[in-house]
Amino acid sequence: MSQPAETKRYYAIALDPIHVGTGGYRLGRVDNSIVRDPGINLPKIPGTSLSGACRAYAAMVTGRYPQCAGQGQASSGHCGQPTCPVCVSFGFARERSGFQGLAQFADAGILFFPVHSLAGPVWVTCPSILRDAGLGVDTQPADDQIRLAEGLSAPNNRLNLGWLMLPVEENGNFTLRSNNLPKEIQDTILPRSALVPDKLFAQIVNDNLEVRTSVSIDPKTGAAEEGALFTYEAIPRSTVFWFPITFLRPEFFTINGQQPTPQINNQQTTVQEVVEKGLIQFEHLGIGGMNTRGMGRLRVFLQSQNENLEVRYEESR
Repeated sequence: MSQPAETKRYYAIALDPIHVGTGGYRLGRVDNSIVRDPGINLPKIPGTSLSGACRAYAAMVTGRYPQCAGQGQASSGHCGQPTCPVCVSFGFARERSGFQGLAQFADAGILFFPVHSLAGPVWVTCPSILRDAGLGVDTQPADDQIRLAEGLSAPNNRLNLGWLMLPVEENGNFTLRSNNLPKEIQDTILPRSALVPDKLFAQIVNDNLEVRTSVSIDPKTGAAEEGALFTYEAIPRSTVFWFPITFLRPEFFTINGQQPTPQINNQQTTVQEVVEKGLIQFEHLGIGGMNTRGMGRLRVFLQSQNENLEVRYEESR
C-alpha cells in the first residue's frame, strides 16, 4: 500500500547574507533582528518564507504569474484549477473553495555555520544539529572542547571560533557519515568543519552573525536623512542550511471533485518538479529581505540532481 506522502530533504548554501526579519524595530543588539527558533535560539528561515518565494518563482517560470502567485483574493486571483501547477502545489484561496496544496514546507535550519579562526574559515556544527538533519558522527566532543575534521589542524591545539578560544580534544578528529550530502558540500565544507558541544553552538552562531548599518537617502538632496540610521543582522554567506519538504500524493485529494493533475504547457508534471522550478530561482532572485542591499541569494541542491538524498515518508516520522 502506497504512503499518502513522501518527504525529501534539501540542502542549500547561502551565496549572500540572508535576512529574514521579525518585522519592525526593537531594543537590543540591532534595530532589525532576524527570525530565531525560540527553543534553541538559533536563526532560521521560516517555512512560510521558503514557500512564499518558491510559489512566486514557480508561477513566473510556469506562466502562471501574477494570477496564481501571492496570497490571492476571495473574488479573484488564484485560478483554483486542478491542472494548475501552482495552485495544486502551493494551494489556493477562493471565495467558495480552497485547497491546502500538495507541497508542505518546514523551516530551514543551520547545518554548518562559517566562523573566522586562526586556521582560516571553519564551518561549525554540533551533534544535535547533525542528528536533526539525518546525519551522524562517530564521536561526541568533550565538555567545552572541540573536534576537527581530519586534515584540519589548530595552532598549539587550541582554536578560536570568533572571539571564543577552545581547546581541541586530544586525538580530536571526527568523521561525518556524509553520503547524503551534495558533493559541493562534501568537497569544500566538510574538510574544514569543527564539531562543538551542543550547548555552545547557539552562542557561537549568534556571536558571529553579520551586522550591517544602513541609512535612508533623501531623494531631494541625495544625502542621508537625519535620524534614518538603522542596523540589521543577517546569517552570513556560505552558511549551509537543510530543510524537508513533504509531497502529498495527489490521488488522495480532490479539487472541485477532480483529482489534481498539474500540467505545464499541457504536459503532465509532478508537484516535486514544480517546486524545484521555484527553488532553483533562489540562486538568482533571492529570499527574505534586503534583496536590493546585496542579500538573499541561496543555492538549493535539487533532489532531482541528487536522487540518493531521498528520505522516505515513514523514515522521517
